[in-house]
Amino acid sequence: MAGEFIEVAVIAGTPYDSGLGTDLLRAEGVAAAPYATAGSPDEQDSMQDQRPDALAASFQRLLHELRRRQVELAMVFCNSLSSVVNHDSTALPVVSPLTVDRDVCLGCGPRWCLPETLTPCSVSNAPLGSPALATAC
Repeated sequence: MAGEFIEVAVIAGTPYDSGLGTDLLRAEGVAAAPYATAGSPDEQDSMQDQRPDALAASFQRLLHELRRRQVELAMVFCNSLSSVVNHDSTALPVVSPLTVDRDVCLGCGPRWCLPETLTPCSVSNAPLGSPALATAC
């Protein structure tokens, strides 16, 4: 991946899932690259069950590294990982099952439109319950 432009980093619990999400985006013309948080489903399950704080910290470190590489967006392609990590205070924007569900439930619609644009709506990193969410929707 050296020298390759990456628009979206696809983060999932396993290499298979991160690869699957990457393939879906690439099929739509989005420059994407896979990033797995574990080497296997068993390793991912163990991390989520026994060390969720370590997994969350690892996720945040990955986001900082991706930002340093000028990646524009992270997409969490894993429901269970989405429930363990913080989406509101991140080094770069994150779209995940949790953020999409939150946006739809609040009536804002999706924050990100792929592949035409990667422009966030005005509440891209507003925490749940924030006044910004109430006024932006």
